Amino acid sequence: MSWLLQCPEGQSLAVPSGTDLLVGSAADCGLRLHGSAVPAKLGVLSGSDVDVWLRVLADDPPIGVNGRPVRALARLVPGDRICFGVVCVDLLYDGRVGRSDDRSPSETFALRARGGTSGGALHHGPILHLDASGAIVPAAAGGIELALVEGRIRLAPGDAVVRVNGRRIEAPVELEDMDQLQVGACRYLVESVSAHALEPVTQRLAVMPDVNDEMVLEKRRSDVGALWWLIGIAGVIAALVSALLYFH
Repeated sequence: MSWLLQCPEGQSLAVPSGTDLLVGSAADCGLRLHGSAVPAKLGVLSGSDVDVWLRVLADDPPIGVNGRPVRALARLVPGDRICFGVVCVDLLYDGRVGRSDDRSPSETFALRARGGTSGGALHHGPILHLDASGAIVPAAAGGIELALVEGRIRLAPGDAVVRVNGRRIEAPVELEDMDQLQVGACRYLVESVSAHALEPVTQRLAVMPDVNDEMVLEKRRSDVGALWWLIGIAGVIAALVSALLYFH
C-alpha cells in the first residue's frame, strides 16, 4: 500500500511503502517548507504496508497531528491532518487521482470521520445511513444512504444538505477514493479498496505559507522575545532589592 499527502495547493505527494520522506527546508527534502524559521530537517515520514510513522527531528516550528502536539514519534492513519507549524497536509490512501471511466469496482468501502471528538473513527459498509446532522444511524432513522452497488459506492442524499468535495449534492452520485463528504458539521473521508493499482506520484513539492502564515510566525517570535525581556527586567529588580536589604 502507498500513501498520499494532500497539500494546501491541491497537489499530492506519495509516501511509498518502505521509504522515508524528509520534511524541512533543505533542498533534498521531499516535502520542502519555505521560511526563515524552518530548520533544514524538521521531521521524517516513514511509510509501511499498514501505516505511516512520523518522527520529529526539530522542536521548532511545532508539529501536531489532529490538533495535538507531537514531541518525538506518532503513528498516522488515513484522514490524519499533520501540521508543520502553520502548514498543514492531510494523509490519505493512495487511490485514483482524478476521474476515469475505466476504474475498477470497489471491493468494500468505509467512511473515516474527520475532526471533532470522533475524528479518525472508521465506519464500514456495504450500506451506511446518516441523518441530517451527519451521524451514522440505523436505516430507519437515516435519510442519507451510502451503498455498495455493483462495486460502486452510491450516495443518495435524500432531502438533507450534503456536500461532496465542497459541492452541494441533490441527486444520487457515485463516490470515489478520497472524496470528502460533509453533512451538517460532520466530515468524512471516503475510503475504498480497488483492484486497480495507481502508479505513485513522485514529484517533489514546495509548500509555501501565505503572508498570514508568516505574520503568525513573526508574532510568535516577537512574543517570545518580549517574554524574555520581562524576565530579564524582573531579575534585575530582584538583584537590586537583595542588595538593598543586604546593606541595611
